[in-house]
Amino acid sequence: MSGFFMLRRADFGRVEKSLDASGFKILLEIVARLVPSKLREVPYTFRMRTAGQSKLSSKIVLQYLGQLWRLSSVSGYMSVRFIKFGLVGASGTIVNLGAFLALARLMGAHNWRISALATVLANLTNYLLNNLWTFVDRKHRGWEIVRGYLSYLSLSLVGMLASTVTFATLGFAFRDFLQSLRSATEIYGITMAFQLAAIAVGMVFNYELNKKFTWNDDLLRGNRASDEECAQTLRKREAA
Repeated sequence: MSGFFMLRRADFGRVEKSLDASGFKILLEIVARLVPSKLREVPYTFRMRTAGQSKLSSKIVLQYLGQLWRLSSVSGYMSVRFIKFGLVGASGTIVNLGAFLALARLMGAHNWRISALATVLANLTNYLLNNLWTFVDRKHRGWEIVRGYLSYLSLSLVGMLASTVTFATLGFAFRDFLQSLRSATEIYGITMAFQLAAIAVGMVFNYELNKKFTWNDDLLRGNRASDEECAQTLRKREAA
């Protein structure tokens, strides 16, 4: 995957527009997209470095693993970004349930407001982690963080509403069952299960809406289109 490589211009043209610029190994990207019938490697031997420093880091390794996943057939069912979003959501679940337990002891396990408050706190931590990791290529900086969080929060209100409605509906449906329980541990266990179901529903809403608006895919495609237009303009000037 390192060193020089050659291919026919016509073959490159077939996959040029489908290449992802975020790929660490561009040759891997080309081969995966092109699927050539013939591929030949001319080996060479590395020597000890005499100048400079290696660009390889743990971040690059993670990017490479992400590229492998993205290029695999499995990624068609679940993108790398969604996996990251899910992992951040998992950390938010810990925050959510921790806050839920603390508030439940203060306000009562049957109070739907504790579900909403715990969800708001987890929403804030999720935004910060998603901005630093999930959408790092479109990361908000400076005052953009405030604007970004307001956008994230407003769009996440749909997911938060879905989460709260789910919890309230489950609580109402099983109200008699909860009232029949005598053990506080059992009550907390059942209501936490309700909260987990509510979190799962809210996460789907949050991902789809924030991917489309807060960290806009269309904006990224627009930037790529602009780059292509610039390249076409340069080629026309060179031909002239």
